[in-house]
Amino acid sequence: MADLVAVVAWDAATARALLDVAPEGPPRMAVLLGDTGPAGDLLADRVVLAPEVTGTDPASVGPPLASLIPDAAVVLLDCTRPGRDLGGWLSVTLDAPLVSGIEAMRAEPGGLACDRRVLDGGHVLTQRVRPGGRVIVLARVAARPQVAEAGKLRSAPVVEVSAERSTPSALTATALPTPPGMVPLAGARTIVSVGRGVGGAAEIDRYRRLAERTGAALGASRAAVDSGWVAFGHQVGQTGASVAPDLYLAFGISGAVQHLAGMRASRRVVAVNTDPEAPICRMAHLVVVADANAVADELLRRLDGSPE
Repeated sequence: MADLVAVVAWDAATARALLDVAPEGPPRMAVLLGDTGPAGDLLADRVVLAPEVTGTDPASVGPPLASLIPDAAVVLLDCTRPGRDLGGWLSVTLDAPLVSGIEAMRAEPGGLACDRRVLDGGHVLTQRVRPGGRVIVLARVAARPQVAEAGKLRSAPVVEVSAERSTPSALTATALPTPPGMVPLAGARTIVSVGRGVGGAAEIDRYRRLAERTGAALGASRAAVDSGWVAFGHQVGQTGASVAPDLYLAFGISGAVQHLAGMRASRRVVAVNTDPEAPICRMAHLVVVADANAVADELLRRLDGSPE
């Protein structure tokens, strides 16, 4: 089997981020599922567009995808729920090992080395995959605009294929409508994120309004999602979305290891918490020791131009 690396994504921005993680050296192809639009600027040797392969049901998307990557030694997807579902299907169907949560990859004489942060980000765990077989890799990435090094930007050959979906399985996935004005987490430049410390579901509306007023995406910790206050699509962390905004505003978030792993790439972090010793405060650039709801209300008042 050739050392081909196949990056699989549902949008070009995620494909770019995955290509940044892919090991240097081996030839690389990008497979884009669904109607993703132009993608010839990807730093890949070949780009395959499969507009007819839509949806995220692995039993439906998996078979046509597998036919597009028969020679790939490494199949690289992101760690979102669709990526994890499809990666698991590929691992079982193709009898290939699966490595999850990695942040960097490199080719070594003894095989493929995959790195991920552990123990509150203070250590790097390296998992090595021996050469000679196929491996499925799930990477923690945040979709960001591609910034190519000088001389590397090129127009990749783009091939559009007619790979139809197979018969859907018994799994039924229903896309929920996106609330008006809601900014998606992927690629968001500013994120207003809430945790257990805000108190309850009744308190979330002020943070939705704050996100809308500032053009930010609404994020949440796993504790807030598990409590039913916020939908899973807003979850930031190892089991949610990995983000890299310019500004991450954390309201009432203590900072569990899994949450920090998903927002560690943020350029600036502001933590609002009554506990100055909370783990998230140790990595924040600014800590506001106060009640999260009171601070959010004051920000809204000032944005609304209300008198003192």
